[in-house]
Amino acid sequence: MAIIGIAKARESAGRHIIVSAIEHHSVLESVEYLEREGWAVSVIPVDKTGMIDCEQLQEEVNNETTLVSIMMVNNEIGSVQPIDEIARMVKKKNSHTVVHSDIAQACGFMDCRVESLGVDALTISGHKIYGPKGVGALYLKEGTPYEPIMRGGNQEHGARPGTENVAGIVGLGAATIVVREEGAEYTDHIDDLRLLLKHKFEKKCKGLVKVISPDDSAPHILGVLFPGIDHDVLLTRLDQEGLAVSSGSACVSGAHTPSHVIQVLGYSEAEAQTFIRFSLSKYTTEKEIKKAVKIVQHCLEGMKR
Repeated sequence: MAIIGIAKARESAGRHIIVSAIEHHSVLESVEYLEREGWAVSVIPVDKTGMIDCEQLQEEVNNETTLVSIMMVNNEIGSVQPIDEIARMVKKKNSHTVVHSDIAQACGFMDCRVESLGVDALTISGHKIYGPKGVGALYLKEGTPYEPIMRGGNQEHGARPGTENVAGIVGLGAATIVVREEGAEYTDHIDDLRLLLKHKFEKKCKGLVKVISPDDSAPHILGVLFPGIDHDVLLTRLDQEGLAVSSGSACVSGAHTPSHVIQVLGYSEAEAQTFIRFSLSKYTTEKEIKKAVKIVQHCLEGMKR
């Protein structure tokens, strides 16, 4: 809704969009659609830690740039982009360019107030902040142009037709209240557990794992490579032992293709095929971290044999 709706509404001002190379598929597939419709798209590369080249982004902004969309936290390795700085840079180059950020993985773990980020639009997903699945929110700053991408009703002020999911909306609202009241407290706890998990992997599974998430990544995500081991095989083994992990974004699960994010970081397709993401929550305990490492260690030793 954000990418296509804003682009269509600002078509007369220009048909140029800028995104990063490690955006979620909800963004990438939307700009691919617009590209087929005639929009020009600039994709900004990232370094080995997943950080975008801000100088190149600024250079790419021109008079035709209608939209810049940069995710705040990457959903696979947890790298955190300086959205406030990016917004200032973009606005300095073209004050009319709309700045959007996918903050689904940042909301609930860091400061996502729109006045702090300086964005015109942002998107969140309910289940990432312990709310219901199947509900999200699109924030549009007052005056931000938007063209509905669906027709058939005037619900939600004409932005999206269809009967509202009232239970989901209430659940999302309740989750945001909890985030506001407890966020800072559990964020520090989760970050400590993430660093403990990283330390345990490097100590107990030395030579068998390679942690690729930067040290200053989001507190709840740890991306790991398991050299020489296909992640689909390892995922099955870990699941049998009661450990639920992921080989990337759930939105491409079943596609059996290596993560585009890991390859963009500079790793080969074969290396990307060994990637697994460990996700933590405010309910995760130190005991579970230690148990998870033991399970991984046990499975790796069995597979090596």
